[in-house]
Amino acid sequence: MFRTLVSLCVLLSASAGAQSFEVAVIKLSQPANDGRQFTGFQTPGGGRLNTINTPLRSPSWANSEAYDITAKAQGGATMDQLRLMVQALLMDRFKLVIRHETKDAPIYELMVAKGGSKIQEDTASAKSRLGMTGPGKFTAQKASLATFAQLLGTLVGRPVVDKTGLASTYTFRLDWTPEVGEGGPRGPGAQDVAPPDPSGPSLFTALQEQLGLRLQSGKGAVLRAHWP
Repeated sequence: MFRTLVSLCVLLSASAGAQSFEVAVIKLSQPANDGRQFTGFQTPGGGRLNTINTPLRSPSWANSEAYDITAKAQGGATMDQLRLMVQALLMDRFKLVIRHETKDAPIYELMVAKGGSKIQEDTASAKSRLGMTGPGKFTAQKASLATFAQLLGTLVGRPVVDKTGLASTYTFRLDWTPEVGEGGPRGPGAQDVAPPDPSGPSLFTALQEQLGLRLQSGKGAVLRAHWP
C-alpha cells in the first residue's frame, strides 16, 4: 500500500510557490466499509489533495493509525508543490520534522518490458488517483509513471526510479499475490477484504504481464527522509 504520507514529500522540488494549504482537515480513518476499501490519495485538481486511510509511517503510533485528509491550496498547485505542502502540514499538525540525506543505495529502475508497454494513456479524466483497493490490488487513474514508481518503492522495499521515458499520464490496474509487507491486508477493516488468489503472479511478474513494465536492479543516489 502507500504505507506513508511521507512518500508524498520525500522527492521535494525546488520550485517556487505556496508551501502551505489554505485549509486542511485531518481525521482518523473509520473502518473500511461501504466502498471505503480504497487506500491512497487523490489529486482532483485546483490545488486539492485527498488522502484516504493513509498512515504516517513513524513514530510507532503512526504505524497503527491511518488518516483521511482533505486539503486545498489557494489557487492551483503542481504535484511538487503539493509535496511541499504535505511536509508543512505534517510539521504543523503533528510537530514532526523530516531531515533529508542523500546516499548511494540499491534501487530499482522501472523500464518498459520487451514487447512494449500495455498501459492506457489518460489525459482526459477529471481526477488523478493512485492507491490500493485491496490486498495485491492497485489502481491508477490519470497518474504519471514517475509518481507510480515512487510509490511502487514502498511495496518492493527500495526506491524505484522511472526510466520508462513515458511522460504522459495513464490509467491502469495491477493485480498480484502479495508477499508479507507487499500490499497485503492492512488498516481497519482489511480483514473483510477478499484475499488475493494464492496462485496469482508475483508483483514483478504482474508488472510485466499486465502493464508491459519491468523492474531492473541498480544503484543510485537516494534521497532519504528520517524522523529525528
